[in-house]
Amino acid sequence: MNVWNGERFLELAIDSVLNQTYRDFEFLIIDDASTDGSSAILGRLTDPRVRVVRLPERVPLGAARNHGVEAARGEWIAWIDQDDLWMPDKLSRQMELIDQHGGPDLGLVFGRTLYLRGNKSGPDVASQCEYEDLPTGSIHRPLLELGCFISMSSLLVRKAAWMQVGNIPDRYQVAVDYWLAAAVSKSWQALAVQDACAWYRQHEANMTWSFGFRAYEEAHAIVEEFADALPAALARRRQRVWQTLMSVEQFRTPGQRGAAVARLLSRGSLTYLLSRPLAWLSRRLRRQCAGGSPALRRYEAERREPRPSNEAVSRLA
Repeated sequence: MNVWNGERFLELAIDSVLNQTYRDFEFLIIDDASTDGSSAILGRLTDPRVRVVRLPERVPLGAARNHGVEAARGEWIAWIDQDDLWMPDKLSRQMELIDQHGGPDLGLVFGRTLYLRGNKSGPDVASQCEYEDLPTGSIHRPLLELGCFISMSSLLVRKAAWMQVGNIPDRYQVAVDYWLAAAVSKSWQALAVQDACAWYRQHEANMTWSFGFRAYEEAHAIVEEFADALPAALARRRQRVWQTLMSVEQFRTPGQRGAAVARLLSRGSLTYLLSRPLAWLSRRLRRQCAGGSPALRRYEAERREPRPSNEAVSRLA
């Protein structure tokens, strides 16, 4: 877990890790020079599985992730962001997949993630795979073709695979999860838990919301970096999609509307932009008619653990 000024939701995130049904793990927390109450929260932890590393100064997210992996001692590396939550059986489900179906070429395991808005679970984060199975096996091309359908808080990566692809490059500071999944899946196979195993918390300080243009810009760069995995026409189409989303973010910036329109018309896709409202409305109506997204319906039908609370838990001291 990488932590920077995350005290608002930090205790809940930590508690969701320490209360996993799978118990055999090291919990490495990288405190990225926090200036709020995060360090005090971490100082109260007494669980012997926890190891806290405090960085002397703040570094970009990609570099902070690299610090964590370099310090980790396990064969598999899992991540959870400071404001997200793991479901209690997240690790046990994924380790069971590894034990039953994993071979030496298995490099990453992931699962479905549900949005969390306040105390209410929302639809599947991977909207592009909401009504079909998450891709497994060789997922390198699907990641580039569909966009990133893997949340960082659902991801496990074999440390040997990480060592093969190398550290997250400095040029990626927001879409680090997308780059990591794309880089590892180029040479390694993947397995997926088809049910929800984590929550992605939505709030006003989410990095994707705060750095929307940068996130889309980095996604565009990832497609460029791995474009040889796609037919040339498809690679260009995917690049136009990301340029379109960049133009939307740019349009929201004061003084940038002219540049945004120029980007859309020269490098983006007006057709894609006009199709988005209809696609969003279609998904929304489908969820309403079905009583929610499939992953959310399965979670509510099969799982009996209580919904996460906004109140801080008391198991830390």
